[in-house]
Amino acid sequence: MFLDDNKPDYFTEESSPQPEQVPGRHTISFEEKEVVPETKKGRSRWVRMLWWTIVICAVVLGVAFWLRYMNPYATDCRVTGYVTGVEKRGLVFKTYEVDVISEQALTDTTRVYSHNLSFSVDNPALVHRLQEMQGSGRSVMLVYKKYYGTLPWRGASKYVIEQVK
Repeated sequence: MFLDDNKPDYFTEESSPQPEQVPGRHTISFEEKEVVPETKKGRSRWVRMLWWTIVICAVVLGVAFWLRYMNPYATDCRVTGYVTGVEKRGLVFKTYEVDVISEQALTDTTRVYSHNLSFSVDNPALVHRLQEMQGSGRSVMLVYKKYYGTLPWRGASKYVIEQVK
């Protein structure tokens, strides 16, 4: 309520007429609205930008992790050879590792034999079959996947055996 020259205004809050809502007309309110200081608006924009940056970085890192460690870059790879060793190793995660001499490396007389092929196995049934083939002199065909990186619970090798034929 505004007082002018110590005289009451024509309308007081209790007796002020309420504007009728007429379709197509808008009423104007002269009530004071809360004004947000400019610094809070600017701060909230920076907070939103920071959160979006964090979300985008998390998505990019998640996709990069998936591409590097979870998605094989070569599937249905095959090698024929002789199983020379099957062992369970690891400090925290015990995984089966298989060493194989490639048949191609044994029959190639132009190159000097350099090393065994190392594979990781995550299926216990395949490990049992490979242990039976170890030292038997029978060749085995391995179907495996190649990954860009290794994970501790998957094995120490980038090559993971899928099937034994």
